[in-house]
Amino acid sequence: MEKESISFVMLFCALILVKKDKATMEESVTVVPLFGGAKLLAGELASMTCE
Repeated sequence: MEKESISFVMLFCALILVKKDKATMEESVTVVPLFGGAKLLAGELASMTCE
């Protein structure tokens, strides 16, 4: 699996943690190593929750 695919899976898992109230969105995206499109998506999601 390439880095970006792994990154999307890790982002998905981080979002599950947020949904289950185990972590905040900000905590999740700062802990998960992200690459490429997943990094951009995580940034967008984090900025949406901070507004």
